[in-house]
Amino acid sequence: MAAFKGPLRWGFFGAGKITMDFANVLGTLPKSQHIPLGIASRDSQRAKSFAEECGIQKSFESYRQLAEDPEIDIVYIGTVNSEHYSQAKLAMEHSKHVLIEKAICVTHWQCKDLIDTARKKGVFLMEGFWTNAFPATRKLLSEIRNGSVGDIIALTLEVGQDFGHLDRFRKKELGGGILLNHGVYGIMLSYILLGYPDVITATGHLSAEAGVDETVTLTLSYKDKACMSNVIMSSRALLAAEFRVHGTKGIAKLPFPFWAPQKCVMPQKTFTYEHPECGTLDSDRFNYKHAQGFIYEIEEVYRCISEGHQQSPFMPWDASLAVMQIADEARRQLGVTLPQDENGENN
Repeated sequence: MAAFKGPLRWGFFGAGKITMDFANVLGTLPKSQHIPLGIASRDSQRAKSFAEECGIQKSFESYRQLAEDPEIDIVYIGTVNSEHYSQAKLAMEHSKHVLIEKAICVTHWQCKDLIDTARKKGVFLMEGFWTNAFPATRKLLSEIRNGSVGDIIALTLEVGQDFGHLDRFRKKELGGGILLNHGVYGIMLSYILLGYPDVITATGHLSAEAGVDETVTLTLSYKDKACMSNVIMSSRALLAAEFRVHGTKGIAKLPFPFWAPQKCVMPQKTFTYEHPECGTLDSDRFNYKHAQGFIYEIEEVYRCISEGHQQSPFMPWDASLAVMQIADEARRQLGVTLPQDENGENN
């Protein structure tokens, strides 16, 4: 992929709350680097209203129309999990770079196909695990790799909120369940620090209504490293939302809220990072707290594309593949099947 010069002209698939936060943050960045250009939604009137509210030049009546627009360079996908695969495929087939909210899709075979498409089309593809781009997370990973906690013995994360009433958590056809919505945070951090596990063990409780995972304990065991990762997740209750690394020299952690961390706590020192300012944009306008943290992810996307990289070292393709493969196995053990499982090739 050739290095890119000039501003990235962004298109947006979906007109939901998270996309609005992303677009609003993007709109505060230098126009020499980023231009919010187009928005598409299944509801064309909603797309038009979104464009007017967020200062976006174009609204489209379909995702295909946006994908076909030659002025769009990159597409941000903030729709429900079940739509990620088809929408990312559409965008990349039209030679657009793509940033997809986590989870990248809902199965390993979908993830592999998206990566194969990115390679074929020579475009940038990144899963939006924004946590990886925060300075506190980068510091934690750097300190651990430099031996600040010694040998890792265990990773722990408890993540959850009372979200069971939301369609994106309770409906299979939307790629619902706590695992694909929140549990993937723990899987991702585990893979980045420890690699692929030798043993995957998932236990939990499914909803009586739809049979999606509501409360799950996922244990990843690493025999050669003599360590393990334990991720407890629930869509029925608020959990601590703190990520901890237990090592032979002490404990390191990303305190609450670990997903948008402002602190990296090491055994001997705490590093604090204030969230960035978004120009004159009032943080009260955000739908989600800490949304200004999108700046870190956006900066990483721009750096990679401007330098001609197809993937980010902070969110590499192998990590996305591993997370989906582990999630597939966890769902198999839990007895959770999704419509997309039946469509996989060689999965």
